[in-house]
Amino acid sequence: MSYNEQRAALVSMVESREGKNQYTQSSKRDQVASGWSDCSSLMRWAHQEVLGIYIGDNTEAQIRSDELTTVDVPTSNGVPDESEMLPGDLLFFRGRDTGRKASQYVGHVEMYVGNGQLMGHGSGTGPTRKNMADYCRQRQASSSPVPAGNRGLICVRRAVTGIDETKGDWEGVDKKQFVMDLYARMFGREADKGGLQDWLDYIDQGHSFLDVYNGFLNSAEGRRTYVRELYHHLLGREGRDDEVQSWIDQLAAGKSQEEVLRGFLYSDEYKRKNG
Repeated sequence: MSYNEQRAALVSMVESREGKNQYTQSSKRDQVASGWSDCSSLMRWAHQEVLGIYIGDNTEAQIRSDELTTVDVPTSNGVPDESEMLPGDLLFFRGRDTGRKASQYVGHVEMYVGNGQLMGHGSGTGPTRKNMADYCRQRQASSSPVPAGNRGLICVRRAVTGIDETKGDWEGVDKKQFVMDLYARMFGREADKGGLQDWLDYIDQGHSFLDVYNGFLNSAEGRRTYVRELYHHLLGREGRDDEVQSWIDQLAAGKSQEEVLRGFLYSDEYKRKNG
């Protein structure tokens, strides 16, 4: 999936539960697909299902998660500038718990789903869709015993930060940084000098963002890194060499990353681990 497709998939995952879940903070909150959730378990579930990443079990963990990047979005009267936002962005709001100083008194999270709208699960039957500007103003005006005195917006955080690889126009794009970012995000390491130059030459030959992205994705290192991360994030362990190689062989034979991800999510081991 391209970056834009990943963001759209996050939105679709949350929208798929619209009006279907009962709010709970009991252990049932982890059974999102079965009709139970709260604000943070809904977002955790969506990111795990779509991206295979674990952003944290609650808002305190999510506002500090290394899997998310805080986006510098200007705000006015507690309302973020929509032109600086992307679908799938998470908006974190203050609550009323004065004991949450270390996490900026966070108490709630919503997802920006585009077109001036948010979706989240705060109570009752949900998740629900709401107007972003109205909701942010409402929380900004709502009193709270925390130092800020209100339950307004704290920050906007994003899981998928890359530009859209499906476009091929490199004008205004730092090609070297683009490639270096792919090395860091997909391989978890710095670019080696020879490899970096090879990719820059590849771009100069007329190849698009998507060509470069797919080149990383379908490389031997890319496949191995992807499979090892699934073992780490979804099963909580290192994959044995034979297990990892089996999945790599399936990717090399044409199976998509999404199909491999579903293979992990529907495995008996994953079900045992996650109840």
